[in-house]
Amino acid sequence: MTETSEAREVRIASLGMRALGAFGDFVVLGVTAAVYSNFFGQVSSSGYGFSVDGTPAVVLYVLFFAYFVVTEAVWSATPAKLLLGMRVVRESDGADIGWSESVIRNVLRVVDIFPVLYLVGFFFAVSSPKTQRLGDRIARTVVIRV
Repeated sequence: MTETSEAREVRIASLGMRALGAFGDFVVLGVTAAVYSNFFGQVSSSGYGFSVDGTPAVVLYVLFFAYFVVTEAVWSATPAKLLLGMRVVRESDGADIGWSESVIRNVLRVVDIFPVLYLVGFFFAVSSPKTQRLGDRIARTVVIRV
């Protein structure tokens, strides 16, 4: 255990705080998608919708995935989690996660999101004393309040 993780009091983030963090991240991603689609996609005639197809759509999905993986691997949190005072740490010792844990938990985000609005992730989180979604359980991570 590192010196910083030994001193860190582990307080598991509530499901409500995690949901608020996810909402914040999706606001950031939604704004990013809207701006991106203005350059590489189509905006609907009403001005309230957008679409991207083909290569630009693949690039957008990669950017979304990278947003979670890179920010969690580098800062152990997404920008929304940081603003709300949360971090993703290893379950075993409370140390910051690295690239492997970040990739694992975020690859499994695809499963957690199904069938809609994080229903699978919600099921796993409410059935876990540490509010761990499937990605957290497999990566052996927890989201804590700092």
